[in-house]
Amino acid sequence: MAFTVQSRQGAANGSSEVSIGAMAGFSVGQAGSLYSRGFDECCCVIAHNGSTGAFIHVEPWQQANNRKIRNLDADKGNSTFEEMWKRVPAGDQKVILIYHREPNQPLIDQANREGWQKHQVSAGRFSVEFDGNNSIKIGE
Repeated sequence: MAFTVQSRQGAANGSSEVSIGAMAGFSVGQAGSLYSRGFDECCCVIAHNGSTGAFIHVEPWQQANNRKIRNLDADKGNSTFEEMWKRVPAGDQKVILIYHREPNQPLIDQANREGWQKHQVSAGRFSVEFDGNNSIKIGE
């Protein structure tokens, strides 16, 4: 079963905010709402195996898995996407990649290779709210 994605008016107001460049783990059905704001050149990856999962706000340097292009004055996050992905629970994963601009090549290649669900957002800046199960709301 795929994630369901719908539009939402207004800003995200979930119970737990995931910072830019960060990852939050959750238990399916027990997570409450997770959200993150400020997606424009960043993208969002949500994955779970039916019992546990992760919500990841991925910056461009993290997508490229390349610390050399990280701007220490502006970029947040300390781990590359590859490093964060290793902490995502294994198993029969359901994954969605949400983006405005196409992500850097290593990430989009992984999404294509592994058959992730993809959702491109038309707004230049957006927020993502996830209910801890399968429902995702995209807003301002």
